Amino acid sequence: MANDQTANYKFPLPHAENLLSEDVDRIRESLTAADRAIYEAAQEAATATAAETTARENAITAEAQARATEKENTDAQLKKLRTLAFAGL
Repeated sequence: MANDQTANYKFPLPHAENLLSEDVDRIRESLTAADRAIYEAAQEAATATAAETTARENAITAEAQARATEKENTDAQLKKLRTLAFAGL
């Protein structure tokens, strides 16, 4: 029996010299392995995307909070300056 395999993942391939009964199991094994590889890649991508999304959300929240604090400080300084300006100082 010929033992051909794919170049990258080494999935079993059917061969013209093999009996159909031999190749059916090889094709089934290949499809199962391909299904598993695709599923795992999709899960890894989903996990990475979720982690990146969370990191971006956290960064945006931190930036928004920093800007809000900066605005509050600026507003307080402007209020003091306005009070001094109205007082003629």
